[in-house]
Amino acid sequence: MELTEKETRYVRLIIEEFKAMLVKKYGGKKMLRPLHPKMHGCVSAKFIVNNDIDESLRSGIFNTARTFEAVIRFSNSSTSIQSDKKKDVRGMAIKLLDEEHNENFQDFILINHSRFITAELCQYYKIVKAIARGGLYFLLFVLNPFNFRALLRLINSSIKCENVLGIPYFSASPYMLGEEHIAKYAVRPTTVFKNDDNKSLSDSYLKERLAKHLMQYDASYDFLVQVYTNSKLTPVEDVTVEWDAPFVKLATILIPKQDLNIPEESSCEQLYTFAPWHCLPEHQPLGKINFVRKVIYDELAKFRLRS
Repeated sequence: MELTEKETRYVRLIIEEFKAMLVKKYGGKKMLRPLHPKMHGCVSAKFIVNNDIDESLRSGIFNTARTFEAVIRFSNSSTSIQSDKKKDVRGMAIKLLDEEHNENFQDFILINHSRFITAELCQYYKIVKAIARGGLYFLLFVLNPFNFRALLRLINSSIKCENVLGIPYFSASPYMLGEEHIAKYAVRPTTVFKNDDNKSLSDSYLKERLAKHLMQYDASYDFLVQVYTNSKLTPVEDVTVEWDAPFVKLATILIPKQDLNIPEESSCEQLYTFAPWHCLPEHQPLGKINFVRKVIYDELAKFRLRS
């Protein structure tokens, strides 16, 4: 996909804002991810493809019934490590591993909201600048009436969360589903939880609840897709629109009980990077926002991992 000169400039500005934020935040220390830096847990899982998928949807990893080994990273979106009690966008990054355990085989990057904040690079840059610099820059962004719609979407996508295993997640942007279809992904929990008393929560209670549940029980999800029908109900480029299409189950995600009290060097922070463009050709990301995400993710990952 070709970007205009103006769009290319905005991409460079977005990258530079993130880099400046990372340098200011971490100095000479090891840098965390610019977004989703707070991890609640990195769990081992199984991605079980259904054996009754409609023939037209059989492609890539969904071509035949099989089980993939996977790792899943749960996180908060905020650029800073903050209390889980605060409203935030919650993330679920799924990495499927092939027979050789190739870590870039297939990723699914999901958040708790079905829409992105904006589809415009200019406004995306303004949002990044406001978040990265904070203070007066964020205040000016909030007070600008032209930013109200994006601000409202940001507010609506930030939620309080009782348990990361108990909420749905969405890709928000579209992807290829073989040569014939375009789809958005969704993950819906199928596990019932009984959480602790909310009056005595620590600032990292999401990590604690995740570890406590998986020490004793399994957890599971349905992996679903919404399939493109037309540009009005299921637009590809405007990622601020929630698709009006039924959800179709293609797989089951099983997280078996496990001990998450593992050494720090074995965590996702050291072993894995997650990105929409870690994928098979049959599941390639679509649209301008996804194309821009590739450029930004790749450069920031290299910059961060060099620290």
